[in-house]
Formats: sequence, structure tokens, C-alpha cells
Amino acid sequence: MRPEQAKHIRRTMLIFGMAGVPTLDVSVYMMWSTLDLRSNGRSVLATVTDVERETSRSSEGGTSTTYRPTFEFEDESGRMHTVTTSSSTSWWDFRVGEQITVLYDTRDPSRARPTGFMSDWFVALLTGFLGVVFTTVGVVVFFKLMPKPESPDDSADAALHLD
Repeated sequence: MRPEQAKHIRRTMLIFGMAGVPTLDVSVYMMWSTLDLRSNGRSVLATVTDVERETSRSSEGGTSTTYRPTFEFEDESGRMHTVTTSSSTSWWDFRVGEQITVLYDTRDPSRARPTGFMSDWFVALLTGFLGVVFTTVGVVVFFKLMPKPESPDDSADAALHLD
């Protein structure tokens, strides 16, 4: 491999590895947020009052639909709250009037979301996995292609061959 190629690959892998660190940060934040909501939250039944459907078309002509539910629930003090999730997903296919289980923060009931593996852990685990892969690949390739430092013996051998 030519030195210019190795330098370009090292730079690319460094960028790749550096992209992994913020991805890991996002994963850690999402997991912390879920753990915080689970420890300070309450699980209650809620009624879906609206579902926003968003359909997007890909450049290849296919379509995908995501759903953003709005639900209503009563907190532990008897107050009613209406919350629309902050994100939309393709796996939430709720129907108006449907009863769902939500987890809400007792300190801030507007921080509520439907419960389940997908909403609680899937995205955090996926971003964590990608972050580990990006960082590991970037670091390993970067150091594997790092130029080896010349040892004193190498420079002495080189000087002998110059004569």
C-alpha cells in the first residue's frame, strides 16, 4: 500500500471512529433517560385520542408510514394529561380509542411515552451497538495502519546500505 493511500485510509477511519463516540453518547443518554423514567415514573393505562400518520416517499418510489400517537391519561393525583409523543415510528400502529400502557414521569407528566421493548430499549441498544462498531473499527484500523517508528537498528542498517 502506498503511503498516500494509507494516510487517506487512516484519516477516513479516524473520522469513522470519531463518529462512533457521539453515537455512544446518544446511546448512553437514551439509556439513562429510560432508566430515569422507569425509576421516577408510573405506569398507567392511557387512551389514544389521535394518531398522526406521516407517509414519506423514497427516491426509489417506495413509501413508508410512521405514526405519532396522542394519548390521554390520569396521573396519581387524578389530573388528566394529554401527551403527543416526541417521535414517530413505524412500529406504533395505534388506533384512536385504543387503551395502551404508558410510562410517565411523576415530576413532569408531560414526559410520557408508550412502554415496551421497542420504545424503551431498541433505539438505545441499536445506537450503542453502532457506536461500539464505529469506534472499534476506526481505532483498530487507524492504529493498524499507523506507520511503524524506526528503531535505532533500522537506521543503522540503512546507513550501512548507503555505502
